[in-house]
Amino acid sequence: LSGDLYRTKSQAVRTQAVQMINFFTANNTYTCAIPAQTINLGDYWGNVVFTNNPDGGPDVFSPTIPFSARGFSGLVPAATTQVYLTDQAAGPLGGGNGRIFRIQVSAAGAISIHEWRSGKWIQ
Repeated sequence: LSGDLYRTKSQAVRTQAVQMINFFTANNTYTCAIPAQTINLGDYWGNVVFTNNPDGGPDVFSPTIPFSARGFSGLVPAATTQVYLTDQAAGPLGGGNGRIFRIQVSAAGAISIHEWRSGKWIQ
């Protein structure tokens, strides 16, 4: 997912046009415009799925993350959005270990990844 976010941001700058990633949490998929594809998280080892924020704070989530021609996220209102993923056990390609990751995109277009470990976020 983070690779797709970086690729979408780069495509927006390269093509000088808004590019987006759209999330569909109900069926654990997301879409990218370039190249046009739908990614099913369940196809990954460990049966990856979207999940909620484990720290008890709010789930700051946008179903669409657009990137502008300048590489900014274009979120309205300008804010950071977060996507939470976990790898559950008993996936089609093997068992996961229940790790939880947070991928953040700031209004400035910065992308960061954190892992929930020992009750706190580790970068």
